[in-house]
Amino acid sequence: MTWSAAPSPPVCASSSDRTAMTLPLRRRFHGLLRQAVLPAFGLLALAVAACQGKPEDQKTSAETAAPASNGAVADGSIAQLFGTNCAGCHGVDLKGAQGPSLVDKTWIHGSDDASILKIITKGAMTAGMPAFEGRFSDSEMRGLVAYIREKGASAPADTAPFPTSTQTSEKQAYKVVPVVAKGLVTPWSMVFLGADRMLVSERPGRLRVVHTDGTIDAPVANAPRITSEFIHGGMLGLALAPDYAKSGWIYIAFTDERPDRFDEIERCGKRSTCFQLASQIKVIRAKLRGNALVEKQTIWQAPDRSYRTTPNFGGRMAFGADGMLYFGVGDRVYSLMEAQDLSSPIGKVHRVAPDGSIPKDNPFAKKPGALASIWSYGHRNPQGFAVDPRTGHLWETEHGPRGGDELNLLHPGSNYGWPLVTLGMGYDGLPFDPAYPIGHSQLAVPMPKAAKPDPSTMVDSVTHWTPSIAVSSIAFYTGNLFPQWRNSLFVTSLQQQEFLRLTITNDKVTGQELLFRWHGRLRDVVNGPDGAIYIAVNEPDMIVKLVPATEKR
Repeated sequence: MTWSAAPSPPVCASSSDRTAMTLPLRRRFHGLLRQAVLPAFGLLALAVAACQGKPEDQKTSAETAAPASNGAVADGSIAQLFGTNCAGCHGVDLKGAQGPSLVDKTWIHGSDDASILKIITKGAMTAGMPAFEGRFSDSEMRGLVAYIREKGASAPADTAPFPTSTQTSEKQAYKVVPVVAKGLVTPWSMVFLGADRMLVSERPGRLRVVHTDGTIDAPVANAPRITSEFIHGGMLGLALAPDYAKSGWIYIAFTDERPDRFDEIERCGKRSTCFQLASQIKVIRAKLRGNALVEKQTIWQAPDRSYRTTPNFGGRMAFGADGMLYFGVGDRVYSLMEAQDLSSPIGKVHRVAPDGSIPKDNPFAKKPGALASIWSYGHRNPQGFAVDPRTGHLWETEHGPRGGDELNLLHPGSNYGWPLVTLGMGYDGLPFDPAYPIGHSQLAVPMPKAAKPDPSTMVDSVTHWTPSIAVSSIAFYTGNLFPQWRNSLFVTSLQQQEFLRLTITNDKVTGQELLFRWHGRLRDVVNGPDGAIYIAVNEPDMIVKLVPATEKR
């Protein structure tokens, strides 16, 4: 396999109204430290909705923001306030994006008006939620409570169902066929164990064998124990050994918890505080015998000092064309400067041999003080990996902050810039400042200042999505049912619920097509042995497959 400098990305054609941008972002937007704010980011603020504060000159007047005397909201200004500051995390329809839904009747911080007002006012640092106290007036914050209440009461019960009719696209007609319509809870990753069954991870902490006829086995016994599904954690990525048919090894990534380490956090409803277990990504391998895991072995475990109670875990895995296992570890929000620290596993893509040993050709294997498993660094929250079957090159997707979701071509030892460079904005609506992970609120604790980065050491993303789509898993299509789609890169997304097809030519994105959206949060995509394309969907929790329009159901 030949590794070279990242290519200069082209402008990408798109049939979607949310365009993947392919500008050379690293060198244009480097050095976004507190001392060097770029005015250009003010333009991004007009396009990116998110769940954080905004400059005082954009505040809505208290008179128009206050609830009406009959309890109804003066909707226009509050809707604008919500759209500008909250929709990026909670969704334009309040059904959730990177943050939780506000209309599903499940409340993390309490469901009464006082609890909702408190979380808007005081924030929740460990969950990445800023405090709006001092940025919005009291009447604006009360107006937001009323707005959330009214929208929750009027929200439709379900996401629009997938169409049953033939769907057209630029190159192929297809149908979406349900495989499993109920019985799963937050399916996160899928791997096919054979022609008619797959292993599926459920983020709350279960592994299940799912059959292509729709039946679901009981939870797999002796699986890793998950006691807390905090924010993005739980049972996460799955991968099969390249020689799975012979060896039977299944690789599992999950959030390992430290029973001796708790942090106090505000997320307990009417209780003022509770305690959250510190956790970090761990990778094991095991074999499935009957319906139980056996011969479990630890493949990779992070140093104790890297365990945190914050989100942004990463957790996706894939075997490369070289037979090595690659997996991502996110920046954990309040440790984001560690993404530039080679002694820390945080904010990195790691590479290990199938038995967990360190390959001798890892780029930092011989560097004093560096973690030898690191393959690349400067990552925010890796979400997907895919190997191009034509070149063997490894591609990766990751979440940006407010904007700047990325598609990267991974090279050994390369720095992808986070948090020193990004096309996203800070969580307070200002240019991103790595010294303040969630914005300049009174609760934000400044991080140590970093030296100004050398842009020549950083690699541009090949494509980025701004505003964010909350990009998730990816897969190159290698089957035979859709010959016109062969070697296309399929991309899932959570916030915008988009299913995209990208054309990759000579390591450049030369086209993008939106196939569908608004049928649920699309978590994972894999090739099936039958040539169909399988998608794991959250909210509603289900698995569907794409088949040619002429294929019998």
